Amino acid sequence: MDNQPHPHATLDKDEKVMIKQRKHWFVFVLDALGFFIAAFLPFIVFPLIDWIFPQVYDFFGQGPAFALFLFVGLVWLVLVWIMFFIAFTNYYLDILVVTNKRLIDIDQLGLFSRDIATIPFENIQDIKIQTIGIIPTLLKYGNIYIQTAGKNEEVIIRGIAHPERVKAQILKIYQNIGISEED
Repeated sequence: MDNQPHPHATLDKDEKVMIKQRKHWFVFVLDALGFFIAAFLPFIVFPLIDWIFPQVYDFFGQGPAFALFLFVGLVWLVLVWIMFFIAFTNYYLDILVVTNKRLIDIDQLGLFSRDIATIPFENIQDIKIQTIGIIPTLLKYGNIYIQTAGKNEEVIIRGIAHPERVKAQILKIYQNIGISEED
């Protein structure tokens, strides 16, 4: 397993990555479905404009109106394509890293913005998981709420795959740390 959690999160010398967990793939599929529908919008809107306002073709002429609609449609597709890859980048770079000392929640907010929350194990007070709905229950994804003793009282990790398993692994690591500190 790669011991570097992320290019923007550095580890101490004696710190090891125990878990790396991304959001569930279905969270991205839902976003991608919206972009897929948006990509076909010009093919629905432009014939509708022709049907409702036939004078547009009369005003511009058959050739120029088609060229204008084609240009606008292609610009629209390029914009949707760019937005799709921004959403994919956000999905791919959102990650929860659990080390033997702390949790690191890296939340990509845009192409040039990210939020990195670091929670030492000694500050964790409670971990709660939430799975709402039929699809999240069947596909096993949900939210993890981590109650801390620090300034940020609660950290929410949304759409994480297998939240029960992640919670169990975090608690196991937490208990192993507590046992090793008592010795």
